[in-house]
Amino acid sequence: MRPWAIERPILFSLMILVCAYIPLFTLEARERRLFTPMAFTICAALVGSLLFTMTVVPVLTTFLFRDKCKVWQQPAAGLAHKRYETDVRRSLRFPGLVLAGGLLLVGGALWLATQLGSQFLPQLDEGVM
Repeated sequence: MRPWAIERPILFSLMILVCAYIPLFTLEARERRLFTPMAFTICAALVGSLLFTMTVVPVLTTFLFRDKCKVWQQPAAGLAHKRYETDVRRSLRFPGLVLAGGLLLVGGALWLATQLGSQFLPQLDEGVM
């Protein structure tokens, strides 16, 4: 495996995590004041970890692992790979069913999104007896 082959999966996984926080930036009123600073902090930490992973970690690994180490395979990785391979083969045998299942999930998620309320927090009646 090429050493740089891991950069793309790391980048996309972090992009997915940052995209998960985008709805917090669309909140309004009290919810915005409560959750937007947290979302900014987490996104900044993720971007910082990405920069660290792509710059500092490769340099440190070249210093730490100069001598070629004996390759060691974790036993669970082989089992997971076999399971993944059979699942992919089964999915490729029935592409229409996989596509229909995916469309059903997306449609269900869109329907659930229409059922959500407009407020994230309930009205607070502080000080009212």
